[in-house]
Amino acid sequence: TSKAAPVKASTTSITFSGAIADVAYCANLAARSEVGWSEYSVKGNAVTIKKPMAPSAPTLKLLGGNKICISWAAVSHTPAVMDYCISVHEGSRLKYFDSVSGTLVEDTSKAAPVKASTTSITFSGAIADVAYCANLAARSEVGWSEYSVKGNAVTIKKPMAPSAPTLKLLGGNKICISWAAVSHTPAVMDYCISVHEGSRLKYFDSVSGTLVEDTSKAAPV
Repeated sequence: TSKAAPVKASTTSITFSGAIADVAYCANLAARSEVGWSEYSVKGNAVTIKKPMAPSAPTLKLLGGNKICISWAAVSHTPAVMDYCISVHEGSRLKYFDSVSGTLVEDTSKAAPVKASTTSITFSGAIADVAYCANLAARSEVGWSEYSVKGNAVTIKKPMAPSAPTLKLLGGNKICISWAAVSHTPAVMDYCISVHEGSRLKYFDSVSGTLVEDTSKAAPV
């Protein structure tokens, strides 16, 4: 106490730094006049600097192609959250999102965290028929929170088989083949039409508009 210079009477608040995380702080004070010091006040309320709470579970959404979007609610905390670490479970493999390259990496030390102003990320290269889910942690100047619980799982799948096509005789020697469009995520790009000509299997080539026997020569529709 001999090294603690008192605070001038014109001052009614002070700020200090260096508080330790997870340690409770409270205070009391005494006032001095020319007569001497008062008794100390009763202690004020206690405060504790804590790491951020674990974020809520993120939401995963399939986008076009092999892309997946991960979004989450921002974490409100004092001290303010600075960034997030996104872990992605690719089937049984654990990876991390690197905000510099925008890709998944296996080494957490190579995964640059996502800035606190960001609440969604998108990565590409998702593997078909592999389930993806994710969780995340938030960091303040005090340290990292616990990881959130895992969000919903999504899987990029091949399209379902189309419904059976309809064949219709037109004039002359023409036949029309029609079918219902397939709705899918990622979006369907094209169709391959196989035609059974009696016992012979042929394929429709969209370039020439004819039937060919070699599937590699049949441009899809």
